[in-house]
Amino acid sequence: MARLFQATIPVLLALYSLPFAMADYPYKTMYFDQTIDHFNFKSHGNQTFKQRYLITEDYWKGGSYPIFVYTGNEADITLFLQNTGFLYDIAPQFGALVIFAEHRYYGESLPFGNQSYTAGNVGLLAIEQVLADYATLIQGVKKQLKADNAPVVAFGGSYGGMLSAYLRFKYPNVVVGAISSGGPIISAAGIGSQTYYFEDVTKIFNSVEASPRCVPTIKQGFAKISELAMQGRAGLDQISNAFRLCNPLQTQSQVHHLLLWIRNSLATLTTVNYPYPAAFEGNLPAWPVNVSCAMITNSSDPLQGLADGSILFYNGTHGSLKCIDIYGELMECSDATGCGSQGWDYQVCTEVTRPAGTNGVTDMFPSLPFTEKMRERTIV
Repeated sequence: MARLFQATIPVLLALYSLPFAMADYPYKTMYFDQTIDHFNFKSHGNQTFKQRYLITEDYWKGGSYPIFVYTGNEADITLFLQNTGFLYDIAPQFGALVIFAEHRYYGESLPFGNQSYTAGNVGLLAIEQVLADYATLIQGVKKQLKADNAPVVAFGGSYGGMLSAYLRFKYPNVVVGAISSGGPIISAAGIGSQTYYFEDVTKIFNSVEASPRCVPTIKQGFAKISELAMQGRAGLDQISNAFRLCNPLQTQSQVHHLLLWIRNSLATLTTVNYPYPAAFEGNLPAWPVNVSCAMITNSSDPLQGLADGSILFYNGTHGSLKCIDIYGELMECSDATGCGSQGWDYQVCTEVTRPAGTNGVTDMFPSLPFTEKMRERTIV
């Protein structure tokens, strides 16, 4: 145990210096017979479903050497394995076994197959069930590998970071520690500021030293959209042409979705602002916020600059899109920071408090509020 934690500080530093480096890591795909309902035997008895997990034994020295478990997020687990280099960087140092566990209701881990999201089945998509899944899976794998004395450390990022921390809190008998990177535990509990997210996005864009005009120009671009939207057909056409929309704007009401699309682009760029090219959320260059700001400020027209800088996220470095489909690229949902699936939409509606919308005062975006009452009216 002492050996496991000798490098605690270097490990923590590595977590933030080595995020999401795309690589081809070795792993085997396995399936665990997971209990459908851990807390109500009468509901589904001893029924199980196949929970997928990815395992790497290449670095494990066996016996009492540690097990590193990534607590899967709200997507296919292979996405996180392919873009999380941290565990594979440190596993050889610790002689560790590496496991990436898939979250129920995502990827291949569907408790009821293609009927998982029906009204009668989706209720078991709950964090307490997810944590019980991970605890049960860990104990089952340890038993299979005769590794009862192996200490387990949970890892996760964003929502997965929340889960790794929760797992340590809820099942300290199963995991000895957790590293939660970017896990918004307090805000997700509805505590503290709910405007922090887009405020932080603005701070990041405002910190680009090479382009101090970035945020002011972004605001000018939004103001130009608002001005043109009021001019009817001619103004809508000008906006559509600047953003190369596949389906030109027909009504002023459609501008709202375009604004959400732009906000999602710029905000997500800050979450993947790595110092090297990466393909976690899209094929992006190194320091994509800097690249986006350069595109925004290099244009003589704030509208065109905002369009070019926003398109970067969706079109990436390949630039293969002939036109932009704002409805196909952004699903409006119960999470103002963006949804990628029906499952996350449901989770945000039921138990995970997400940041509010934008106000145009503490952030660089137009006023696009999204209160709890508005979220309650969202149809999942």
